[in-house]
Amino acid sequence: MLVLAGGILIALAGTLSAQAPPAAKGAAPPAAKPAAPALVARPTADAKLRAQMAIDKPLMTQAEDKAASRRIKLKIGKILKNGVLNAQTTAMIDDWIQWRLYRMTITELPDPPRRGFVRRPPAAAAAPMQPGAIGPVAAAPPPPKPLPPIPFRRQLPKFNDLFLREIKGAAKDQNSASLKKLFRKYVFDGIITKSQDLLDNNFYVRLNVVMLLNRLDIVAGGLGGKGSVSYAEIAVPLMDIMRDKDQSEPVKIAAVQGLKRVLLASQATRDQKNAIAVELMSQLDQKASMYWYPWVLVEAIGCIDEPLILQTVPGDPAPTQKPFHVQKLVDVMRDQNRPWIVRSEAAKSLGRISLHPTVRSDLIAHEIVVLSGGMSAAYNKNPNQFYWQQCFLDTYLAFKPLDATERARITQVKPATLISKFAAQKAVSDTYKQILPPVLHILKQPTVINGVLTNAPIPVAILQAQQTWSNDNKPSVDRVAPGLPQLQAPKPMAAKGGGPAVEPTASIGNK
Repeated sequence: MLVLAGGILIALAGTLSAQAPPAAKGAAPPAAKPAAPALVARPTADAKLRAQMAIDKPLMTQAEDKAASRRIKLKIGKILKNGVLNAQTTAMIDDWIQWRLYRMTITELPDPPRRGFVRRPPAAAAAPMQPGAIGPVAAAPPPPKPLPPIPFRRQLPKFNDLFLREIKGAAKDQNSASLKKLFRKYVFDGIITKSQDLLDNNFYVRLNVVMLLNRLDIVAGGLGGKGSVSYAEIAVPLMDIMRDKDQSEPVKIAAVQGLKRVLLASQATRDQKNAIAVELMSQLDQKASMYWYPWVLVEAIGCIDEPLILQTVPGDPAPTQKPFHVQKLVDVMRDQNRPWIVRSEAAKSLGRISLHPTVRSDLIAHEIVVLSGGMSAAYNKNPNQFYWQQCFLDTYLAFKPLDATERARITQVKPATLISKFAAQKAVSDTYKQILPPVLHILKQPTVINGVLTNAPIPVAILQAQQTWSNDNKPSVDRVAPGLPQLQAPKPMAAKGGGPAVEPTASIGNK
């Protein structure tokens, strides 16, 4: 997500070159390389993660695993294939689900294999024969001892793949579409219910359980998952995981990815999508230890295709329908205390989200130019940060789809998105022209200046042109939509070493 392939960036830079105005003459000399900022300590999050990794809570032993395997394997395949629910099959399905899930928690080392391949350490290279050497030949070293078997915990992705392979073929021979859906629903609901027993276990167990839930498809797709339909009911346990203060952020990030898939590839109802939107916005108000969590939250909000969200507003006892999710993205984009990479992702999401006819597209587009100007000034002060290409590319993607798949999805969103309005609304297309020059400049970095590979600063002329246009084209209305609060002047950046505490800090030095 952060780093795109070099070929894509070069191709995009070539496409933009034809649209961009010529670069200004007399560009400023390259800025001096700043000292790398100190890493921000995250003691609370790190301690929570270490504590979760140290948990050993086995719900099954190796002996119980072997016994369950012998009892279930010969019968479950036919039951899943036939897709018939009765007292006998449901009991076996429940037993199968518990076995597949609980074996993730085994902490014992597996028994070494009796036959076949045995893992061995790589053999050391033999010393070359010295010419003219005399004397007795050294004795051959003893054969290396086989390495111990792979612990169960390192095999969890493999366990998930085996489980999902069985799930994909569930009710394969069931001719009735309604009975087939009912059978798969029974299986998925059982997995959701039983998975709750594992969410207080080791970190790797928790993470793999969430990744399993994310891949439950009520309609199994073809090759590469094409045509698959996500099971919308996974949204409930995933949102519970996000609300759980004892869960670490990596687990919550995986849960957000599952919710994103529900929004994009499921038969979720309007009420389900509304609940997801409200929870995503609520999580953005929580304090994060690193930029990854708000980043994926903002990305997921951009997948909401409902123009209005039903939500209770403080001071108003009755829920009201308004484009609250659009307001939230605009607020994130304008928040100077959030990392640039989160703010630029909010701009990108604003290009993809369904915009109610009452939403002021010209105001949103204008704020994206303001964001671009702020990023340009920040880039010139510290041009070697690894995230700048992604940030500036996000402002471009606020007006253009990334590829054909995204274009197809965006054109189906009704009402129109900012991208859909590009050709028909002059205020949007004019704004796009203002963000092109800095985007094109960044995509061509690093460049050679005086024989040195350097990230050159954005020319002052580009910054001044953006500022002038922004001042001359301020929208007459400062509300995203009627009934929503006025946009306030952004709060000054908190004094935290020159940037937000959660700003990524790795940098790319000159080569």
